[in-house]
Formats: sequence, structure tokens, C-alpha cells
Amino acid sequence: TLEDPNVRFADPSSRFVGHELCTSVPYFTGVHEVFDLVAVRASFHPNVIGQSKYFITIYSMLIV
Repeated sequence: TLEDPNVRFADPSSRFVGHELCTSVPYFTGVHEVFDLVAVRASFHPNVIGQSKYFITIYSMLIV
């Protein structure tokens, strides 16, 4: 629970500002074709850059 002193919340939202879906350089994948079931599960998930932004957010909390 959040009351646990060993639990911290890592908010990555500031790293995604200006890179939402439909921007020129989104950090998320868009909608994939419905006929490709593997790709459909990846719709709206972070792309490689987005994943690195999550990593930076979490890593920066671990080294504190």
C-alpha cells in the first residue's frame, strides 16, 4: 500500500509531455491492425523511446 514507507510512486508523465499519440514524435504506439492479434495487444503501449523514459524515471528513484 502507499502507506508503506518502502513503496514510492514514480510519475513519468512529465517525460511524455509533447510526445502523446498523434504528435510528430509520439512515445507510444498507435492503433495496430485488428487482423494482427500480436500487434493489437501492443496498441497504445510505449515504443522504444517511451520505454526508455519509464526506465529513466524508475532508475532515478532507485539511485536516490
